[in-house]
Amino acid sequence: MTKLAAEEELCDAERFSDVIDFDVQEDVKYCGQLWEGSPPTAAPNPAYSESLQEVKNTILSKASKSAGITLSQLRTKIQDLWNALLSENFVFSVKNTLEVVVYRKLEALARKQTWILIRSMKTTEDQLFNTTESGTLYEAADQHGGARGFNESEEIPGHKEDLQHKDTAAAAAKIQQHLEKQDNIPLNIAITGESGSGKSTFVNAFRGVSDDEEGAAPTGVKQTTPEVTAYPHPNYSNVTLWDLPGIGTTKFPADKYLKLVGFEKFDFFIIISDTRFTENDVKLAKEIQKMKKKFYFVHSKIDNDINAERRKRDFSAERTLKVIRDDCVHSLQGIKSPRVFLVSSFKQRWCDFSLLQETLERELPMKKRDALLCAMLNINPEIINKKKQALKSKIKYWATLSAAGAAVPLPGLSIAVDAALLVGAVTHYVFVFGLDILSLKRLSNRTGVPYADLCAVIISPLAAVEITTELLLRVIAQAEEASRFTPLTGIPVAMSLSSTTTSKVLNVILNQLADDAHRVFEKALEL
Repeated sequence: MTKLAAEEELCDAERFSDVIDFDVQEDVKYCGQLWEGSPPTAAPNPAYSESLQEVKNTILSKASKSAGITLSQLRTKIQDLWNALLSENFVFSVKNTLEVVVYRKLEALARKQTWILIRSMKTTEDQLFNTTESGTLYEAADQHGGARGFNESEEIPGHKEDLQHKDTAAAAAKIQQHLEKQDNIPLNIAITGESGSGKSTFVNAFRGVSDDEEGAAPTGVKQTTPEVTAYPHPNYSNVTLWDLPGIGTTKFPADKYLKLVGFEKFDFFIIISDTRFTENDVKLAKEIQKMKKKFYFVHSKIDNDINAERRKRDFSAERTLKVIRDDCVHSLQGIKSPRVFLVSSFKQRWCDFSLLQETLERELPMKKRDALLCAMLNINPEIINKKKQALKSKIKYWATLSAAGAAVPLPGLSIAVDAALLVGAVTHYVFVFGLDILSLKRLSNRTGVPYADLCAVIISPLAAVEITTELLLRVIAQAEEASRFTPLTGIPVAMSLSSTTTSKVLNVILNQLADDAHRVFEKALEL
């Protein structure tokens, strides 16, 4: 119960150092005012001295029943209790802890359903807008919330024609070029706002790195971003977060800010504040709007706001968040329907971090969504499912490349081609799901769950290891190559077998890694 209570109170305590036997009926003493009437002419109140004497007698009586306590030790304990009293954080009741846990789970479920509703409303809004603008609708996500971030209907120009003319090599070349191009599509995200608002911490959180990790954006109480600084994603160098200097500083005045930071290279802007948004934030948003760029408002350090309000007797997390959100929106006068996301860079599953990621992914141009989804942190199961559906939509291309290798009737060539393809594909899967060694260690550092415990829930032999050709060959090569060179198969059958086998192998591996990603996610949260 103590451990559960500490977890709910967002502290790392494993046990209470002191437990007080406290009876609210017997152990509460009331001392009236020292004076009868108003000072300075008021007489002393005799009842005050009597009450104070009763308190002293009670303390001494309790102390006399303790084993071996001295007066000096008693004095120390009373001083400790007094210091706790001054900090207003010295009594914790565990009677209703379980009820609080259940309530918060219900609150989280309600918040999730609200996000789904908001997302659906935004999708409908986008569709209606596109209808009025161009008479066409974008494809919505599938019924499982699938890979809307990936263009599943996208076809590679010319590759079908090459296959129809049995020019597998030409088709494979086009597919290879397409996949390489997709892997290198740049995504540049600008993080801006006033100095000290938590921009650098947000940059690190979005990239999944700790503040003290090598390559992290420097954080601190002083201004730590004097220049425009690029921070590539640790796994995807084409995704870059740009930590911009605070707007309104001497070197970066508000009226010249966008020009000085080079706004044209950014795909969208995230404007961060840890209090109310300022006049400079509003001016910046209007200028970004003129440049036809997307922008989003983020109120950071929401965990600090919640903890500050938690001391109040009538505390309600839902009401506190609404007050903060309304206050932020009110401060953004002049911006039509501003969207404000309340986030904690240290607790990404809190509040709107997931909603922010979903909104960015939904509103990016189609070709940019692949890059963002790959770089997203697995902070909810839905993101893992999206990644799985997205990767699944590309298996047909890997299978075609495999068929191109099978079309050359040289013993052993197909295995070499397939293994090389699979090493690249599976390595990509592992990094997308965050199951590589470095990503798991970063997750361990962020959550405090030991790295060994995270690895213990992984079943696939392809996660948390270096993927080599030898490792993959042990899994698939023998069965595939044995059937390929029987006298009756021939090259067309071999192509079909290789394509089908590669597709099946990748589907099995993808399902295993996705399941492992879910297990690691649950373990990291101790669900």
